[in-house]
Amino acid sequence: DDFEELLNIVDLAKTSTSEAQALTATSTDWTNYSEQGGDDFGFGALPAGYYSSGSYSGFGSLAYFWSSTQYDNFYAYSLHVNLAYLYYYSKTNALSVRCIRN
Repeated sequence: DDFEELLNIVDLAKTSTSEAQALTATSTDWTNYSEQGGDDFGFGALPAGYYSSGSYSGFGSLAYFWSSTQYDNFYAYSLHVNLAYLYYYSKTNALSVRCIRN
């Protein structure tokens, strides 16, 4: 529910051309963490990628965040920042975690 609300607010109030741009840190140098930020909301998502089936993928290009909502015993929902949508992924994958303050 929190991620759905976040996407709705971003869609209505963004100044960037897309929800993904509105939530993603603007630097292209993802290793320089002190220079991150600049998105519309201060969310500053970094594309840390994910870990699945014994290897890392998407570092520098993909940002996924787990939600606390289960889909079933094997899957849970997550936020795919790059495409600004919610989907469910296997719990065996390693995705980022982001706390959202009420």
